[in-house]
Amino acid sequence: MTREDIEKTKTENTEAASTVARQLAFAGLGLVWILKPDKSGLEGIPTDLKGVLPWLCIGLCFDFVQYVWSSAGWWLYFLTENETIGNWAKRGAYVLFFLKLACICWGYILIALFSFPRLW
Repeated sequence: MTREDIEKTKTENTEAASTVARQLAFAGLGLVWILKPDKSGLEGIPTDLKGVLPWLCIGLCFDFVQYVWSSAGWWLYFLTENETIGNWAKRGAYVLFFLKLACICWGYILIALFSFPRLW
Protein backbone atom coordinates (compact mmCIF):
# COMPACT_ATOMS: atom_id res chain seq x y z
CA MET A 1 0.00 0.00 0.00
CA THR A 2 1.43 3.37 -1.00
CA ARG A 3 1.40 6.52 1.11
CA GLU A 4 -1.20 8.02 -1.23
CA ASP A 5 -3.45 4.98 -0.73
CA ILE A 6 -3.14 5.31 3.03
CA GLU A 7 -3.92 9.04 2.88
CA LYS A 8 -6.94 8.38 0.66
CA THR A 9 -8.26 5.66 2.98
CA LYS A 10 -7.74 7.88 6.04
CA THR A 11 -9.59 10.76 4.38
CA GLU A 12 -12.50 8.56 3.33
CA ASN A 13 -12.81 7.07 6.82
CA THR A 14 -12.62 10.47 8.50
CA GLU A 15 -15.31 11.86 6.19
CA ALA A 16 -17.54 8.84 6.87
CA ALA A 17 -17.03 9.15 10.63
CA SER A 18 -17.91 12.85 10.48
CA THR A 19 -21.08 12.16 8.53
CA VAL A 20 -22.17 9.37 10.88
CA ALA A 21 -21.35 11.47 13.96
CA ARG A 22 -23.44 14.36 12.64
CA GLN A 23 -26.38 12.03 11.94
CA LEU A 24 -26.03 10.44 15.38
CA ALA A 25 -26.05 13.86 17.04
CA PHE A 26 -29.31 14.81 15.33
CA ALA A 27 -30.77 11.37 16.06
CA GLY A 28 -29.76 11.79 19.72
CA LEU A 29 -31.62 15.08 19.91
CA GLY A 30 -34.65 13.26 18.53
CA LEU A 31 -34.23 10.44 21.06
CA VAL A 32 -34.28 12.93 23.93
CA TRP A 33 -37.53 14.33 22.58
CA ILE A 34 -39.02 10.82 22.20
CA LEU A 35 -37.90 9.64 25.66
CA LYS A 36 -39.38 12.59 27.52
CA PRO A 37 -42.77 12.22 29.20
CA ASP A 38 -45.89 13.62 27.54
CA LYS A 39 -45.44 17.17 28.80
CA SER A 40 -44.91 19.65 26.01
CA GLY A 41 -41.81 21.81 25.70
CA LEU A 42 -38.38 21.59 27.26
CA GLU A 43 -39.73 21.56 30.82
CA GLY A 44 -41.01 18.03 30.19
CA ILE A 45 -37.50 16.65 29.67
CA PRO A 46 -36.27 14.69 32.73
CA THR A 47 -33.24 16.16 34.49
CA ASP A 48 -31.13 13.12 33.56
CA LEU A 49 -31.81 13.73 29.87
CA LYS A 50 -31.25 17.48 29.99
CA GLY A 51 -27.55 16.79 30.41
CA VAL A 52 -27.49 15.08 27.01
CA LEU A 53 -28.60 18.09 24.99
CA PRO A 54 -25.55 20.31 25.58
CA TRP A 55 -23.14 17.50 24.68
CA LEU A 56 -24.86 16.76 21.39
CA CYS A 57 -25.15 20.46 20.55
CA ILE A 58 -21.49 21.08 21.43
CA GLY A 59 -20.56 18.14 19.21
CA LEU A 60 -22.47 19.73 16.33
CA CYS A 61 -20.75 23.05 17.02
CA PHE A 62 -17.35 21.32 16.89
CA ASP A 63 -18.45 19.80 13.58
CA PHE A 64 -19.18 23.25 12.16
CA VAL A 65 -16.03 24.84 13.59
CA GLN A 66 -13.93 21.97 12.21
CA TYR A 67 -15.02 22.79 8.67
CA VAL A 68 -14.65 26.54 9.15
CA TRP A 69 -11.17 26.02 10.65
CA SER A 70 -10.12 23.75 7.81
CA SER A 71 -11.48 26.03 5.13
CA ALA A 72 -9.84 29.12 6.59
CA GLY A 73 -6.56 27.33 7.27
CA TRP A 74 -6.23 25.82 3.81
CA TRP A 75 -7.29 29.12 2.22
CA LEU A 76 -4.51 30.91 4.13
CA TYR A 77 -2.07 28.16 3.18
CA PHE A 78 -3.06 28.58 -0.48
CA LEU A 79 -2.43 32.33 -0.26
CA THR A 80 0.88 32.15 1.58
CA GLU A 81 2.18 28.62 0.89
CA ASN A 82 3.44 28.68 4.48
CA GLU A 83 3.95 25.11 5.75
CA THR A 84 3.30 26.19 9.34
CA ILE A 85 -0.20 27.35 8.43
CA GLY A 86 -0.87 24.07 6.63
CA ASN A 87 0.26 22.10 9.66
CA TRP A 88 -1.94 24.17 11.98
CA ALA A 89 -4.91 23.71 9.64
CA LYS A 90 -4.44 19.94 9.67
CA ARG A 91 -3.78 19.59 13.40
CA GLY A 92 -6.60 21.89 14.40
CA ALA A 93 -9.07 20.03 12.19
CA TYR A 94 -8.11 16.72 13.81
CA VAL A 95 -8.38 18.14 17.33
CA LEU A 96 -11.88 19.43 16.52
CA PHE A 97 -12.75 16.11 14.86
CA PHE A 98 -11.88 14.12 17.97
CA LEU A 99 -13.59 16.64 20.28
CA LYS A 100 -16.74 16.30 18.17
CA LEU A 101 -16.64 12.51 18.40
CA ALA A 102 -15.99 12.63 22.16
CA CYS A 103 -18.93 14.97 22.82
CA ILE A 104 -21.36 12.91 20.75
CA CYS A 105 -20.17 9.65 22.31
CA TRP A 106 -20.59 11.13 25.79
CA GLY A 107 -24.12 12.24 24.87
CA TYR A 108 -24.96 8.67 23.86
CA ILE A 109 -23.44 7.29 27.06
CA LEU A 110 -25.76 9.61 29.00
CA ILE A 111 -28.74 8.44 26.91
CA ALA A 112 -27.80 4.82 27.64
CA LEU A 113 -27.44 5.52 31.37
CA PHE A 114 -30.94 7.03 31.33
CA SER A 115 -32.56 4.37 29.13
CA PHE A 116 -31.15 1.02 30.20
CA PRO A 117 -32.44 1.05 33.82
CA ARG A 118 -35.95 1.83 32.50
CA LEU A 119 -35.91 -1.13 30.10
CA TRP A 120 -35.86 -3.73 32.89
